[in-house]
Amino acid sequence: MFRVSVESMSVPGMITHLLVIRRTPKFLRDAKFSIETLRTERYDHAEPNSILQFASINLVHNQSFIPHIHEKHKRRSLKSNTKECWVVIKGCILSTLYDLDGQELTKIRLKRGDLIFTAFGGHNYKCLSKKAFVYELKSGPYEAELDKKRLNP
Repeated sequence: MFRVSVESMSVPGMITHLLVIRRTPKFLRDAKFSIETLRTERYDHAEPNSILQFASINLVHNQSFIPHIHEKHKRRSLKSNTKECWVVIKGCILSTLYDLDGQELTKIRLKRGDLIFTAFGGHNYKCLSKKAFVYELKSGPYEAELDKKRLNP
């Protein structure tokens, strides 16, 4: 499994999108991408202060963790854009990723088991297979009128 970081062209060094995929994509020859193999037991993909957290967790047979409940507590609300994460469950989609200024960064095919986390910048996806099923997780509350700015690619 690989983690691919897509960096902004308009803000050098800023990570706009992260992908967790099973195979090495062909587009990695481009300098604006970095890749690393995920070999650790747990890998936290989002920064600790990100409003949406997610991790890759490698488990072995009978491995578990301590049962727990997440207690209610007052969280500091950050004024932030919506963060999204998609997991492809079935089929194949073509994801187009955009920079902060709406310029296209790349296109990538995502298949069953692939995941993308979009923190900044724009995005779109199109179904390439006969049918597809994707889980989408995003930070909320979500207000479509305030949240979306349409791009004209």
